[in-house]
Amino acid sequence: MSIKATIELEETRLLWSQTTKCQTKLINGGDKPLLQINPENRKSSATISLTNVKTGETVFHAETLVPDANRSVKSLETGETLEDKFDLATRFQFPACGIFDLRARYEWLDGNIESAALRLEVLPANPQSLFTATRSKSKIGDVFSAWVNKDSDGFSIWLTLINIAAEPRFVWAKKIETISDMVTPYLSVPTNTNPQRQYLAWISGNKLNYVIFEEGHPQASFVELDADDYVIIPPLLEDFYIGAIKQPAEILLLKKNSDEWQIQVVMLGKSPTFSNELKVRGAAPEWFQTIYRSNGDRYTFVLMPQSREGNPYTKLAMSLWKAQVPPSKPIFLHNLQGSLIAADVFLSTDDRIFGAALVKQESAFVIQKWQLDKNDELKLIELPPLSWNEEWAIEHAILRVNGEGIPFMLLKGGPKGKWFWMDDSGEIVLLEEFSSKINLPADIVFVGNTFPTILYTDETCGLRFYG
Repeated sequence: MSIKATIELEETRLLWSQTTKCQTKLINGGDKPLLQINPENRKSSATISLTNVKTGETVFHAETLVPDANRSVKSLETGETLEDKFDLATRFQFPACGIFDLRARYEWLDGNIESAALRLEVLPANPQSLFTATRSKSKIGDVFSAWVNKDSDGFSIWLTLINIAAEPRFVWAKKIETISDMVTPYLSVPTNTNPQRQYLAWISGNKLNYVIFEEGHPQASFVELDADDYVIIPPLLEDFYIGAIKQPAEILLLKKNSDEWQIQVVMLGKSPTFSNELKVRGAAPEWFQTIYRSNGDRYTFVLMPQSREGNPYTKLAMSLWKAQVPPSKPIFLHNLQGSLIAADVFLSTDDRIFGAALVKQESAFVIQKWQLDKNDELKLIELPPLSWNEEWAIEHAILRVNGEGIPFMLLKGGPKGKWFWMDDSGEIVLLEEFSSKINLPADIVFVGNTFPTILYTDETCGLRFYG
């Protein structure tokens, strides 16, 4: 028996950003030890070569040692095997969709070997809707993303884990459920300290559908609603684990009527239960989102369109509640002068709440910020008008606030409908050639809760990062 290298994959046909289990082996069937195997790689693991079958281009990927790390170089005695199992996406990201040949390469003191080629096909994804949520208390800055893919015969819901500790990268993407129509799925927040469990929910017709994704296995169910005009106030809320007790998730539903709106909580457990409805008179909110503080308090913010003597303004209010306790009647906070275009709210690591809204005031576009400190003291800031041509329409706006309360924005508009970026200084710049590559759905996520990265849909493959 001679020296042999192998590489195997659990699946060899993947959707873009999907991962699969990989196994590499180096088998020493020779008559002498193999000394100092792949000395620059962590645990002497294989270097993976990736060859694009169409272009012939080859790139190499390895899990290299971090600087100043203690070297633990392995040698392999006769008859021994060096084996490594890992998720493919933890080692590298594919540069594009297409067909690739993968090989495992090993080098040692006086020789080297490469496995036979393993053929892999990476298929383009076609995202239709997207929801992102940062894992609470995460030390590595994980973001979970639920998105709907348009398949050849319908739609499917996918769950993706994104690592944003140092630079954004897809860790894995898994298919959760096949569905018949286009929906927007929402995730539970805070996600559990064990990332193997996650709630997803969406509304289709008069059904509230939900999935418990635990240990890699989705369990789907649904609850019938009394009407088909409910919407979910994001996100889903799930208490942290208490010992071995797995907490149910709570969903806050909104229903709009002609002269009032109502909210109620659905608790998802073995037998889902509904709270009493809270009815609020007046115009229904245009925007709504819940913040979940570390002490378990929930703050649901709503922005409601109003008008006084023909002058539009937006009323900011919040509703307070706790687990298994229905929301209170919304408390008025402030009137934002102008018509609402986009908004966001974010919880910092020290439990401060930052919010921002983009509004149009006559001919100017203005961002208005609010902040609640840990004692719920409210602070309001109105930024100078944006440097945006007053004659230009804004076709689409994605506004996100980072962990320091700084707003960033992705704007589509102007005479040619291009994409623009607003940075932390408030300056708006055209994204030049990259503008033509951005498709919706898209979002903004933050590396280390601070530095913005655009998560967008590229028509050639699917979800990608920029910035």
